[in-house]
Amino acid sequence: MKLTRFAFSILTVITVIMMSACGGGGNPVTGDLPTVPTNNNVLGVHTPGVSLDCYDISADWDMTVSPGGSHLFTYDPPAEMRGQSYEAICSAGSWVIDGVSVGTSLVTYDRSVEWAAPETECEVQILFTPTGSSSGNDQLGLVVEVSDEWYKDTRPAVAYESEATVANPITGETAMVASGELLVMMDNGAGMADVLSLNTSGTYRIIERVSESQPIYRLRLDNAEDLASVWLDLESDPRVGVVEPNYLAYPTFTPDDPDYGKKHEYPKIDATLAWDITLGSEDVWVAVIDTGVDRNHPELQGSIISGADFIVGGDGLGGETPGDGVDNNQDGIVDQNVGHGTHCAGIIAAHVNNGEGACGIASGTQILPLRIFPTNGDTGATFSSIIQAVEYATEIDEVRVLSMSIATSYESSLLQSAINEAWAAGKVIVAAAANSNTDTRYYPAAHNHVVSVAAINKSGTKASFSNYGDWVDVSAYGTGIYSSYFDDTYAYMSGTSMACPLVTGCFALLFAYDPTLSNELAVDVITTFTTDVYTENPDYLGQLGSGIVNPYTALNGLAHSQPGDLEDADSDGSPSDIGLEPGPSTQG
Repeated sequence: MKLTRFAFSILTVITVIMMSACGGGGNPVTGDLPTVPTNNNVLGVHTPGVSLDCYDISADWDMTVSPGGSHLFTYDPPAEMRGQSYEAICSAGSWVIDGVSVGTSLVTYDRSVEWAAPETECEVQILFTPTGSSSGNDQLGLVVEVSDEWYKDTRPAVAYESEATVANPITGETAMVASGELLVMMDNGAGMADVLSLNTSGTYRIIERVSESQPIYRLRLDNAEDLASVWLDLESDPRVGVVEPNYLAYPTFTPDDPDYGKKHEYPKIDATLAWDITLGSEDVWVAVIDTGVDRNHPELQGSIISGADFIVGGDGLGGETPGDGVDNNQDGIVDQNVGHGTHCAGIIAAHVNNGEGACGIASGTQILPLRIFPTNGDTGATFSSIIQAVEYATEIDEVRVLSMSIATSYESSLLQSAINEAWAAGKVIVAAAANSNTDTRYYPAAHNHVVSVAAINKSGTKASFSNYGDWVDVSAYGTGIYSSYFDDTYAYMSGTSMACPLVTGCFALLFAYDPTLSNELAVDVITTFTTDVYTENPDYLGQLGSGIVNPYTALNGLAHSQPGDLEDADSDGSPSDIGLEPGPSTQG
């Protein structure tokens, strides 16, 4: 985002603002706002309390907002200016009060107000003037550039402060959550002003608008112990659609025995036969929603697209230079480990024929890392971050598959809504079934429009840790999986975390062979053209999905390109004799 100028000043004369519409050239407001002075109300060049979309506004930052976007201003002034209300006037766009656009707005300290940017690219000046000041001339002015850049590229991430358990005041069930945080989705027609008006006791503040397409807001309580009571209060308000704690999810992997053979899974799923058809395509992107990816790993160089970081801001690669002893992304963790995400990315897209390490199942694929974990998954990822990552991937045309090796037992209608949008946009969403050896539904795998993946071991029986159930869609090998790891290393890992990206890579092969393939047909093909899993698992009949994923039989199954034909497709465990010619993206 881009803030072209900022000023906060004690003025002897109130600045007169002439309102004007967006237009080409020139300052849309008569007179320039004053430059940042040195006075008791300013700490260096930073504002004493105005933030835009949760960024503290600073005079040395350049910021840009998107045309027509809805943005959140929060005003938290210094002690000497508290107790006042501020009139906010903007030269273009409008303030949104009770869902209605108005020209001016009043914002009380420690409160927020919603501003709708104009549809046209231009420069906007905004002036905050305290209405109750004895002198009437303490003002804050800022200039925001509205331009047609992708706003989400730089949307700020807000870290959660700690983990906590909370009892659902309605069901009594205990959940692991971000301490003192709630997610609230307002009903249609209700806006941010409605959210603020609920807060009559001043017990919470809005710290983030989670979704750009839906009215979902992230609240942080002043006292985390009040979460259950505030939750109940919000539930009872007719303007509120959904209230959920900001649940936490965790990676789905376990430590592994290093004596397993390298890449034992590939011969069992006819990978080399699939590679005779296609190795994947750089036009197919996979969003790996995880811990970040080691950008310098030799197995992945050239295959990583700069993504987004929903923890501290960045490109989704973890933001760290391994081993340099410096906290490069300034999140308080030096040389943080992004091994889990790197391992998953390598299972999908590690280079083939490079004389090093092991290859991925779809080595021609591009990886878009979207970071949702503060470290290597030792602490949870908030649902607010997961929702934002899913929405981010949804808006990128090249992304065909979203891979989520994460799980929690908490169901979220808000996350389901984001998944529904991704599915409607033509994406395939793949998620790990989790590692609790239970038939209890885990999410996001058990959500609608998600391909849920259970893990089997190298002998073809259910991995001892893997979840199972009638909600599982397909199985894949998930024990002793050798892949890239943090700091240019390699590791064996086990878990449904490893089975998930293997299935993801199989989808990437399908989209590489046929870029016009719909997500619905792709899911039908992958889950129909599987190999048998139940001969070795008679005790889990109907609970490990349709079978073991097999990219070769799936690629051959594309000859049955109409959904109705899949009823007659070969799915008995033997490769089809249809015989596809090599696809256009086959390499070597």
